[in-house]
Amino acid sequence: MHWSEFVFPPTCPGCGTEVWHQGEWCQTCFDELYDVRRITDLDGLALREVYVIGHYDKGLKSILGDIKFHGKKERAKWAAPFFYSFMVDSVHKLPIKPDYVVPIPVSPKKRLVRGYNQVDVLFKEWAHWLGWSWLDCLQKIDSTQAMFSLGRTERKANMINAFKSLPKIAEQGFLEGRSILLVDDIFTTGATLESAATVLKEAYNVKAIVGVTLAGGH
Repeated sequence: MHWSEFVFPPTCPGCGTEVWHQGEWCQTCFDELYDVRRITDLDGLALREVYVIGHYDKGLKSILGDIKFHGKKERAKWAAPFFYSFMVDSVHKLPIKPDYVVPIPVSPKKRLVRGYNQVDVLFKEWAHWLGWSWLDCLQKIDSTQAMFSLGRTERKANMINAFKSLPKIAEQGFLEGRSILLVDDIFTTGATLESAATVLKEAYNVKAIVGVTLAGGH
């Protein structure tokens, strides 16, 4: 334990109970939030299925909000137990062996303001730890609305043509026939993942796409 943890004891982000180390959860909160769900009833055809690791609630909702809206990317350490458990419990069940892990991008404007893409902060180290190649090959278009205020139908409409490919990567053709793990922070309706997957299929001619998100609604 670092000396600072004696002065400021680490606490669970869900309930405030003291824990041994920064980045840990109490067992009760972790068990409430960690719940891997496999979603196959998706609206589009490009995305095969999505795995949602935890519930977008309580402490997990709080740390994602801090990372996205308050510049606290160090809070990503509290996602590590979820990724580790998902790796142990479910990675071997994925229907593909990913050739590349592709993050959902944020718009250039948001990246400039925030200084990073929260999906990179959450997933990149985990992907590298598993030996999977990370590839930024999508660009978000600035003209879409913020999603939090939109309903299901509006979200789907908002995501039409929300992403575009990167011509230099498309011209090289090395993604053709490849399997992609498409990752994002939160799953709500699947509109964001489906829109991005459509670009991967049409522009890069990839073979199969499976989504993984850290959190999603119950």
